[in-house]
Amino acid sequence: MVKWIDELRRGWHGTSQPSTLFKIGFAASCLLLATAARWCLALIRPDVFFTPYFPAVFFATAFGGLRVGIATALAGGVLGVAVNFGDGAVDFARLALAVIYLIVCGLTIWGIEHYRSIASRQRQIANRLIQEEEYRKLIVDELQHRLKNKLSTIHAVLRQVLHDQPKAWASIDQRLRALSLTDDLIARVDGSGCDIKDLLLSELGPYGHVRFTLNGNPLFLPAKLAVSLALIFHELATNAGKYGAFSSSRGLLQVSWWVSDDRLNITWDETEGPAVEEVGAPGFGTRLLKSALRPFYGKTGPLEAYAKQTETGLRMGLEYATKGSMTLDGRKIVIITKDDQSKPDLSKAALAEAYQDDKADIAIGTSSSAAALADLPVAEENKKILIVEPADQITGEKWNRYIFRTGRNSSQDAISNAVAIGKRGVTIATLAQDYAFGRDGVAAFKEALAKTGATLAAEEYVPTTTTDFTAAGQRLFDALKDKPGRKIIWVIWAGGGDPLTKLQDMDPKRYGIELSTGGNILPALAAYKRLPGMEGATYYYYEIPKNPVNEWLVSEHQKRFNAPPDFFTAGGFSAAMAVAAAVTKAKSTDTEKLISAMEGMEFDTPKGKMAFRKEDHQALQSMYHFKVKVDPNVSWAVLEPVRELKIEDMSVPIRNKR
Repeated sequence: MVKWIDELRRGWHGTSQPSTLFKIGFAASCLLLATAARWCLALIRPDVFFTPYFPAVFFATAFGGLRVGIATALAGGVLGVAVNFGDGAVDFARLALAVIYLIVCGLTIWGIEHYRSIASRQRQIANRLIQEEEYRKLIVDELQHRLKNKLSTIHAVLRQVLHDQPKAWASIDQRLRALSLTDDLIARVDGSGCDIKDLLLSELGPYGHVRFTLNGNPLFLPAKLAVSLALIFHELATNAGKYGAFSSSRGLLQVSWWVSDDRLNITWDETEGPAVEEVGAPGFGTRLLKSALRPFYGKTGPLEAYAKQTETGLRMGLEYATKGSMTLDGRKIVIITKDDQSKPDLSKAALAEAYQDDKADIAIGTSSSAAALADLPVAEENKKILIVEPADQITGEKWNRYIFRTGRNSSQDAISNAVAIGKRGVTIATLAQDYAFGRDGVAAFKEALAKTGATLAAEEYVPTTTTDFTAAGQRLFDALKDKPGRKIIWVIWAGGGDPLTKLQDMDPKRYGIELSTGGNILPALAAYKRLPGMEGATYYYYEIPKNPVNEWLVSEHQKRFNAPPDFFTAGGFSAAMAVAAAVTKAKSTDTEKLISAMEGMEFDTPKGKMAFRKEDHQALQSMYHFKVKVDPNVSWAVLEPVRELKIEDMSVPIRNKR
């Protein structure tokens, strides 16, 4: 009995063909049951001749195959015609039904056999893949075994050669052990995953446990992410051993991790290492880091954090504006996100794809000034609305009528900072990135500063990838140190590099020089804690605006993400509010109707009222003069409001040629 059940199971699954006798017996059983069912039905409907035989044909074919299925269909047809449970004789109608029955049975048999052939091919492919995977694993295991043997041999040879050079041996020993442990770890976690702390301990252990500190809760990493992070941590640790903290006897490393907004955040902080030299062209290590990270988060590039915040704010803004319905003008809102990696060519292609292939009515982005400038002609060519934030030229000489900006432009940023720190008797020098954002910002700052009575003594522009600000900082110190009165270096910067901290490390106070800059995202404000009392002007800080929209944003963001909304979250929220107000006012997503509705339109935002200026489509808005306050219970510097810089306090020039 057990044997029959097993044969039935294997035949039904198609893993093996049952015996001929078993197939015939199964088909006969199906026919017998079908005939019994027909006899029962005949008590109610004597004219039921063929219907019960359809399931018999189906099951017999599925179990026994093509020939058994055909035989069962023919036998069912004969039984339907010849066996009579009523008084009626065989007539033409029954013969016609028999023909229809056989045709339907033929189609059923063909369909089942087609499915069986597909399933059989899939099983063959799956078996081949399993065999290839087993072979791959065997090869990888063998390669790992050989690599481990080679590393052991190299380790032993070098130990003998360098036994009289302990310092050189100590350095090489650490790196060889780290390399060996990383190889072992990658082999171990591939397919199973591991905890992030175990990953770091395995990688950093050879450098000495007193040299590093790990901060974070237990976090299990799935296999794919664990392998990628193993490669990344090894690359970072190797660089620390060659150029960073581990290359210095006093160097220390602190690695912290936490999860927020369904995203893993990792901080790698090296201290007391040697002076950082000028960064050259990206090497293999940099390419490895980018390629390893890209599968896990799409919005890559130097301004990744800004893009993520903007998207979060946009979604929350649309939710607030539509009261949770996510519909405008009776239509469901569809949000499509694309990653341009802050590269102009990719940004142009992504925007064109959104307009032409995805049929987007309105586009919002991008976070990079250079990419945004590249996008402007795409909007004009497609005659579609584009709402952007960065680069002064967007609402200046590069402007076109399809462009609207809800974020502050470089002029507003610069003018508000000039109004905040510029006074008669103050001498200022500037440090900025050498591209559109930095140069536009300094030009607007200089123009506004002239009206305050302050003096601009020097301007420094450095590449966006700069991490060593020693030379530029010293030139700024030299330009200011002998000036009378209050002396300030104003920094305009976006992305990494941390110029404020680097300048502060050069001790500007010895010359009586202060530092100043605009607001920034909360993680960047951590560096401001070293600058208590520093003044500047900001676009947004979650505790400053007092209005219902901002109260909802702060409350909901804290509730959902266990963190307050950040700089660009408010920007994305404002863009969403502008879109909702425009579509509601225009009662359409037609471009011309939207332009007509948006020119001069006022709308609510977390910052209060904004208004699109008709001349250049720039959103006029308040800015905030702040003073840095240090609260030990807050991980970033608190921006204390000094005063609100209202629209009428800032004369923002119109620079386009409309």
